[in-house]
Amino acid sequence: MMLSFYARLRAHQSSGKPGVIAVMRKLLGRCYSLWKNDCVYDPHYHPAHLAEKEVAPTT
Repeated sequence: MMLSFYARLRAHQSSGKPGVIAVMRKLLGRCYSLWKNDCVYDPHYHPAHLAEKEVAPTT
């Protein structure tokens, strides 16, 4: 997942440094979120699979 993110950024930049910085920032954000919420890292976590959105009634 991070490799595809980096590759997408690298395609738009002549240097790889902004892509590396973006990936580091994303990883630090995830680490901070896990620490703040006192959670254990789950490599198979995907938020779309956890809860379906409720739809408001039309009437």
